[in-house]
Amino acid sequence: MKKIQLFLVSLFCMLVLSACGAEITTTTNINKDGSGELIVTAVASSSEAEYLNGGFDALNQLLLDKAPEGLELSVVYDETNSDYTYSYKIAFKDSNDYNNKIATLFGTQGLAEFTDTSDYFTHKIIYKDLTDKALFIGWALNAIDESGICSYDSSEIYSWGYRYLNYDGEEVYSGYQEPTMEKTTTVGVSKVKCFSEYDINSNARKTLEIYLNTEDLVGIKEDDILSYFKKFDQNVEYNATTGTITYRLDNLEKINQFLLSVMNSDGENDVSEPPVKLSVTDSSIFAFSYELEEYYNLGNLFKALRMDTDYIDVYLSVPENLNYDWYDFTSYQAASEVADAKYNYQGACYYDSSFSSNFEAEQSVMVKDIDVKCILEDDMSGKLTTEFSFLPNGCDIDEAKCKEFYKDLDQEIAYQEQGDAVVVTFTKKFDKGESYSDKSNVLQVKESSLSNRKTKVYTFDHVFMLSGLVPMDDCEVNYKIMVPDSLKVTYYHSNEKVLTGKETERIQKNGYYTESISTYGGTVSVSVAIEKANVLFYVIVVVIVVALVGAAGVIIFLFLRKNKARKVGMVKSVTSMETVSSEEIATSKETTNPQAEAKENE
Repeated sequence: MKKIQLFLVSLFCMLVLSACGAEITTTTNINKDGSGELIVTAVASSSEAEYLNGGFDALNQLLLDKAPEGLELSVVYDETNSDYTYSYKIAFKDSNDYNNKIATLFGTQGLAEFTDTSDYFTHKIIYKDLTDKALFIGWALNAIDESGICSYDSSEIYSWGYRYLNYDGEEVYSGYQEPTMEKTTTVGVSKVKCFSEYDINSNARKTLEIYLNTEDLVGIKEDDILSYFKKFDQNVEYNATTGTITYRLDNLEKINQFLLSVMNSDGENDVSEPPVKLSVTDSSIFAFSYELEEYYNLGNLFKALRMDTDYIDVYLSVPENLNYDWYDFTSYQAASEVADAKYNYQGACYYDSSFSSNFEAEQSVMVKDIDVKCILEDDMSGKLTTEFSFLPNGCDIDEAKCKEFYKDLDQEIAYQEQGDAVVVTFTKKFDKGESYSDKSNVLQVKESSLSNRKTKVYTFDHVFMLSGLVPMDDCEVNYKIMVPDSLKVTYYHSNEKVLTGKETERIQKNGYYTESISTYGGTVSVSVAIEKANVLFYVIVVVIVVALVGAAGVIIFLFLRKNKARKVGMVKSVTSMETVSSEEIATSKETTNPQAEAKENE
């Protein structure tokens, strides 16, 4: 069996010679660029030779001789089926070339039309051939009639069968009518990704990636693609290699402008409310409220496109360290591709339905420790130190803001950053009898009416209000009081416990009375009663004793002195009497013993 290889657009015509008539079939093949081939083919059974004068050899020679100049007729005999196949082809560059070649070969202008147009994302191809099909075989039928080679008239030996049209190797038409084709290709979207990022500083960013089907972009001008997408936002990027459209919206205003442009682009909607609302409101340097609300529909953006996917992959990044009071994230299924971990919400929604996300949070710093320490001196003056450490937890805090916030506190303030934590220390010195009050403390040290001559009783009352320092309610406070050994704590009362006597001493550690107090409503209340010996009383007693002792000594001294004087007088009297007696004796002696007197004088 011999074969004929045919290229480009082909037009086939089959002519079967038989008493019952022959069926003629045509086929047209068109390439994407409008070029093609026309091929005419006729198949006759060798059994029909009896109706031909001179058989098929005479017919073959006749057709080869009568073929129009420029028409290359091929005759092939199939030994298997004992058939003769007659065919010719006309190759053309475009529809104009085709029509001109038909005119050159058959004397009448061809009526084929091929158009390829694009409008943004629509690629439209039209082909139709209204050329009289009789032209394709008229020359052969005339040659048969004029030669008389056939026993039948040429009008009795053929009939028209199907006419086929193929475009780019694919059959697009088959039937008895003129071959026509109208093929409209809309650029398809294979996937869409929407990335949104919001933080606690009201910063917003949204990136939209649209992946076009690159096979559909043939014949579509890049300017047309950009012109369409720039209708929604001028800041758009196009990667022709990957067929990717990218919008980069780097603030809240641009995001809302883009979304409103898309939603109102059909001329039917009139949306004025911002599709995205983001607010971060500071109630103090230690607390803020965070609210994010999104509600938008991107359906209008894809109306000019063919959607090969039903979903948009949505990736949302919101601050992770917020304690959300309420949140909602629209997602009908999981995202087709997992994105970066910073997008803590990932899902997919229908491209032609509305997407929404809502987040609300009341956020404050995370307090780690609160230490309150009060040191009392022997004279009942003292120093109050309050130290609290916390994690900022998203709050924007620095030393300047902290000191400005506490400027009316009337305490010394120290600010220190330790790793991720912040430590703030307040110091207040006070005197006995001083009443001190600020936004976090009510403090008083005074002498009690229970004081007596021997003992002074002092009361220390302190109400510590956490809410005055940092916005929080219930928590645990490490509360410490240091009292000198010279003072005796007789009463200790806090929110939870009343500790007296030995129980109070049981909690004394390193000179501190200390306990951990769970507060209610953020308030600590502490009362302490302290006994102190009344030094003045004992001084007076000592003075009195000393005075008494002194007086007694004086009395004794005077008494002793008086007695001594009396004794001296008595001695003098006796002496006088002794003198008189002596004189009398001496006279007597002098008279009686002159030698003895002389010796005594010696």
